[in-house]
Amino acid sequence: MYKGKNPTAIQSQKWFKQSLLKLCTAKPYKNISVKELCAKADLSRQTFYMLFKSKEEIIELFIDDLFEDVISKIDFDNMNIHTLMDFCFGLYKKDMPGLKILIKNNLVWILRKKLREQIYSITSQIRKSEMSDDMLNYAAAFISGAIIDVIVYLYSNNIHKTSDELSELVYYLLKGDYLKEFEGTDSELR
Repeated sequence: MYKGKNPTAIQSQKWFKQSLLKLCTAKPYKNISVKELCAKADLSRQTFYMLFKSKEEIIELFIDDLFEDVISKIDFDNMNIHTLMDFCFGLYKKDMPGLKILIKNNLVWILRKKLREQIYSITSQIRKSEMSDDMLNYAAAFISGAIIDVIVYLYSNNIHKTSDELSELVYYLLKGDYLKEFEGTDSELR
């Protein structure tokens, strides 16, 4: 994906992104051809392939743009689990229509991958202990998977929650308080 600063290229990327999201509201992502996307964006196939390797990269750009806006509001000096959850669910609050398109078109795997990368980046900057990179990767995979699956669950069941409610819910789950209800059954399982 093009990452330069050329204003014309950046504007073309924006047009491709907007066009793909519009097309996805009318038909499944998998049925949208690059030719059709170029026609909708009123740009050439050559321009598309100069800026992107695939349609998936346009989805990544859409997600990166969401992250950029939410990350710009993070106070890294006062980061804790609540602010990390606020970051994650800020995406949910910021663009639910766009996330619905990803969910409907089975593109959640791209969102999960990008969120895992962002969580790893954030937690590696703010870690207070000597946690290994492997453990940070496991933690980022665990948290991103949980967050994305909660968002998919909400969408699939038409449940509306604020990002604060979601942050509290996931914090409760991550602390493991709900597991106390299962205490005593551990020995029974062995």
